[in-house]
Amino acid sequence: MSSDAPSGDLPPSQGADDIHTSTRKKGRSGTRLRELVATRNADHRLPIHFDMQTCKPLGENSTKFISYVALLGRSKASILCDDWDHVPENVKNQIWQSILVTYDVPNTNLLRTKWISYVGERWKNFKTMLTSHYIYGSKTDKNPCEKYQFLDEETWQAFKLKRLDPVFQAKRRVAQEIAKKNVHPHILSRGVMRNWSRR
Repeated sequence: MSSDAPSGDLPPSQGADDIHTSTRKKGRSGTRLRELVATRNADHRLPIHFDMQTCKPLGENSTKFISYVALLGRSKASILCDDWDHVPENVKNQIWQSILVTYDVPNTNLLRTKWISYVGERWKNFKTMLTSHYIYGSKTDKNPCEKYQFLDEETWQAFKLKRLDPVFQAKRRVAQEIAKKNVHPHILSRGVMRNWSRR
């Protein structure tokens, strides 16, 4: 069990995240934020401030905060769930608790709702990336488990089967046609987060 997880059970397919040092492969490995783990192990929460009207993070730790929150979504919510609404509530609670013990975040319903929603967006985006790159794209000869160490082979193979299902392929084609007509595609990035207050 990952030391990043508060109490409670994580989905068995993604119970460990990629924050820890691994001997499997050197490199970025899907975003490593080891210093956050070291900080938390020292029982010290990183300071973070928010615009309480927009819930936008402010200050020098804001970029790392956004990256960490996105990582929690990718690593703790199973990609086998069909959508964010089907991710168990206890997993969402664990994600929020991980945020609270790592950053000095006010434990308010407003912030929790906003940031758990953002986690869901990043999780959905991660699944889309896996599909477009590793199943239908230029990385079909590669295994994402080597890069994203919280993914295990059994989960990945099950995810591939779901994405290769004719029903999903039909939905994907419809979504692609809609995306072609979207002159302002929604891109989830740090830049978007910096402009979040415009929403």
